[in-house]
Amino acid sequence: MIQLAIAASASQQYRGDVELTVFSPDIDVLVLAVANYHLLPGNTSLSMASSVIKIKPIYKALGEKRAQALPAFHAFTGTDTTGRFARLGKAKWLQKYQKADGDMVTAFYMLCKEAELSEDVFTSLARFVCSAYCPNGVNISNIPELRWHLFCKNMAENDRLPPTVGAVRQHIMRVHIQAYVWGQSAISHQTFLYPLKHGYHKDTCGQLKLTTTDVLPAPKAIIEMVRCQCKQIVPRRDVPVVSRT
Repeated sequence: MIQLAIAASASQQYRGDVELTVFSPDIDVLVLAVANYHLLPGNTSLSMASSVIKIKPIYKALGEKRAQALPAFHAFTGTDTTGRFARLGKAKWLQKYQKADGDMVTAFYMLCKEAELSEDVFTSLARFVCSAYCPNGVNISNIPELRWHLFCKNMAENDRLPPTVGAVRQHIMRVHIQAYVWGQSAISHQTFLYPLKHGYHKDTCGQLKLTTTDVLPAPKAIIEMVRCQCKQIVPRRDVPVVSRT
């Protein structure tokens, strides 16, 4: 981020035909370069370990708003500092991001730019999660309804279901911390969000821990329900077996 802040500052001083090459093997730097391309020289590229990537084509393909929201999307779908969604890789998430509607893109943008989030942000990002977990031909934008649909139709394993509403909300708040930092990557003096108000808590030893959820993942009756998959009846040892012969 220091590199980008210096580059953005230099770009404002030296107008004209300027070429900028940033040397980094880190995908995070590529994401930040794309998001801040509007502040950088037109001929900006990133030299990575095995290739040199031009930033302009990526920026143009995404469009201005989607490109500037890219750091939040990157943090939301999994980085070194944020959690990842089970069984879903970046390729699938990127396909969904390219098709995301305006409200979803705005929600990601707000994670980068605003210290306080509205409920609309949480609602739009929950719909984005649903878009990735919905099977072909199914259009459900409500997480509890989608979880129930997948459970009833396929008896899906737990890690194949979308996270609960409570888990997604806590994830969004933690992503907000990282995205808000990246949203300030082109400036020298940044402000930060308080972790204890954004998806973290302190345990009894005073250590900072993730808050996984703030609500039950399902009604209590369902949580307590056990589904037996035994193929034959095994009699209990304390109950006598009566022979029919």
